[in-house]
Amino acid sequence: MACTSAQAGLFDAVTDGIKNISGQPSKSDLLPERKLTDQPPPDPATFKPVIPTVKAENLDALPKTKKIILSNFVVEFQQQYEKKKNGFSIMGLGNAGSSRGIMDATLPDQDTLQAITNFAYLDAVKKLKAKGYEVIEVSNLSDKSRSSYEKLSKSNPIKSGEVFDNIDGQSVLVSPDGMTSLIPNAGCTHYGSRKAGANLGNNMRQMSSGAQTQYENEIANAEGKIPLLKVWIAVEFGEIAVDGGNAFISARQNNFLGTTQTTVSNSANASATQGMFLKPEVTRFSIEMPTDAQYKNNHSCGISFSKNTLTPPADGDVFIRLAEKYNDDGDSAPLKMISQAGTVGVTDTYLGGGIGMRSVKENDNGTQAQTFDNGKGTKVTQHAARTSGIVDTGGMGTSLHTTREWTADIRTDVYAASAATMIYKVTDALVGKLP
Repeated sequence: MACTSAQAGLFDAVTDGIKNISGQPSKSDLLPERKLTDQPPPDPATFKPVIPTVKAENLDALPKTKKIILSNFVVEFQQQYEKKKNGFSIMGLGNAGSSRGIMDATLPDQDTLQAITNFAYLDAVKKLKAKGYEVIEVSNLSDKSRSSYEKLSKSNPIKSGEVFDNIDGQSVLVSPDGMTSLIPNAGCTHYGSRKAGANLGNNMRQMSSGAQTQYENEIANAEGKIPLLKVWIAVEFGEIAVDGGNAFISARQNNFLGTTQTTVSNSANASATQGMFLKPEVTRFSIEMPTDAQYKNNHSCGISFSKNTLTPPADGDVFIRLAEKYNDDGDSAPLKMISQAGTVGVTDTYLGGGIGMRSVKENDNGTQAQTFDNGKGTKVTQHAARTSGIVDTGGMGTSLHTTREWTADIRTDVYAASAATMIYKVTDALVGKLP
């Protein structure tokens, strides 16, 4: 694959960072394009030596052949996280509202993401060959499978840099230069989409046609019954947690005049954690095995009937997956931001058996527009939150809807070194599981 001079420079920088793991010398700085602090870039030699945990599924089904077709390769860079949770009420207090948390990650530019992906692809090919495999790249497919590959490449292609809506928010999907990569069976990416209806529709369309799996099978058979390897790597930048607004009676008081005061409370909160890692289960090698059947069953890929379905992608017959969240970046210790998004307090004063007075108090205890900086090239800004408290003055219902927003920014050189290093270590472990 050809690359630009800027990408070539990043390859050199990333390669230096990886070499540094084994103690070899490295450059003093890595692409100091966008510095958030005056701190020097992290030294990858200081990265903690964590071994990725991987697991294999159905590995015994692999043939003895040492040939493999590398048919798909995608690196997914998560750029937005969003969670929402509805609350509940106790003792008939009505709708308790919802809490929503959003964190946007300001990713490096497309050239940098492309260079990381190109590096990951070339490195994976090198490791497969070192393992003894003859790697057939799609540019080297024989004429026998050319027509099937052309059909496959049109079945569900991605444009490198495309934004994809997934169950955690949004990602940027990047494929290697010169390679047409696919979204596997529509819902087999990052646990499918948050948009359950669209995700179900995509899956049903793919299942009804079975085209993608069928074309893959045709290619495998035309090349002499050689398995197809599909690589998907998910680079994450944080996580979001929310707790919905819960309404309950927090206090009752009677005074000597026979007046009863009842206080109804409603609160919601959200938290965000910044810290780069590779997502487990989604980060995987999927291997498509050839079959003699005229039509091969399409993979269900964990159809998501609801936005909360967390079925791992199943776009093949054999899998080698990252089993646990992998964090080996060493340069950006997680920053956790927790906010009490707001409360609505309703105080009812009863006089003579009826409500004589109702007071409503709404407040927001969260810190507004605060910046967190870990001094190592990562900055997180918390934007002003919106807290909306709606009180039913004619009854006992309360409703609180809260939103918390953060923006996480990371220096380009730090992001590139961290992402490439983690991918390097994880693909090393994935390839190591192959026979």
